[in-house]
Amino acid sequence: MTGEATEMRGHKHIYLGYMECFASCILTYLHMTGRDERIMLLDYWNLKYDRRTLLSSKDARHIALKYLYDIELQFEKGDTNRLIHWIRQGYSVIAFTTASGLDYFPRAYVTMESAGLNHAILIYGWNERQRTFLISDPVVHTWAELTLEQMLHAGMARTDREELHFFILSGDSSPVSSPDTNICLAYASNRNLKHYQATGNVNPDVNKPADKWSSISLLLQNRKIGINAWTCFGNDVKNSLDWTRSKRTAWVKQNNLSISSIKKIRSKIWGAYRELASLSDDAELTGQRHMDQIAAAWNHLNFLLLKYNNKPEDRSAMAALMEQIECLKESELRFLMWLDEAMRRGDANAN
Repeated sequence: MTGEATEMRGHKHIYLGYMECFASCILTYLHMTGRDERIMLLDYWNLKYDRRTLLSSKDARHIALKYLYDIELQFEKGDTNRLIHWIRQGYSVIAFTTASGLDYFPRAYVTMESAGLNHAILIYGWNERQRTFLISDPVVHTWAELTLEQMLHAGMARTDREELHFFILSGDSSPVSSPDTNICLAYASNRNLKHYQATGNVNPDVNKPADKWSSISLLLQNRKIGINAWTCFGNDVKNSLDWTRSKRTAWVKQNNLSISSIKKIRSKIWGAYRELASLSDDAELTGQRHMDQIAAAWNHLNFLLLKYNNKPEDRSAMAALMEQIECLKESELRFLMWLDEAMRRGDANAN
């Protein structure tokens, strides 16, 4: 049935969290092709401040699929013929759409479209007889088929010509062995730390931007990741005193939602480390203590945001909020430094 949920036997959606449609598509693709999606989770500890929202999502250029799975993300702007060409070649594609343009997508879930954020869906096949795209939408746990018209309605990036934006997952459709698990653990934990510190080359296995403007765009994005994201968020906390109450309330509500998601994703990432690393009992307890502190700190940040929004004129509320930002930043850095050392040593006994 076009535009409606259909079954996909033998596979399941891997939903990572709120505002994580792109990563959820990649994780679902990895699962569908018999790869261990937990390896990608090892490399997914992140923080960025985008559209005045704290997020855990990584830019596509920062996801190490080439190193971890020998898969490349190739971006293309093309029409439906180009999209069909790649699907017929046996590749899967992650296409950008508007969630409101998808008939099956619950309208209650359309939250960030007005801010200019697109919704990603995974296209894994093409039905020649029906001339429909076979798609997976992990965010709403839906398998569906979209006609050409439905795909254009949801995915058109321009109004003056037929243009869709999508990433081709160019790699062997059958599983290719990842590097040794211990190597992946050390590699990912070190990248997580560097990415959070916003220092060094955090994506060495990704092609450099092809032109000056792409380089500038990437530089600007890097100014809002890791510890820099906390600086941007803190600046908005201070500036929000001058906002209207409705604007400030909307900002707090949006960040309440995203913070709750970040906390859950942090737990999933730690879960992948616990499952894949040979953690000693002492190391597992140490890591869990770090994670408990981090989860409590995120919860307290959410509480202080609400408290500040109720009484923005109370200077002590803002001071407590700014202090909590520093506390959370330091808690996460301590954990990432501990994790990096533990994974590099290989025995996971660092404290």
